[in-house]
Amino acid sequence: MEEEMQRCGIRTSFIIARAAFYPVNITFARAGYRFGGTLVNNTNICGAFDSRQASKNNLKNGKNKSNMWGIPT
Repeated sequence: MEEEMQRCGIRTSFIIARAAFYPVNITFARAGYRFGGTLVNNTNICGAFDSRQASKNNLKNGKNKSNMWGIPT
């Protein structure tokens, strides 16, 4: 999938994950995503606000050799 995105000219991928849900953030970090910042109380879910973490992955550098679960490929 990453190679296909590069062929289409996509150089960076982004994710937004629930800040308080650490396993998801750790999984993306292991997959090569780098923390970009926290969006504090930016999502309204059922009347309550929740924070999100934004991360990015530079697809062009070729350093990310793992899948989305952080398992090296």
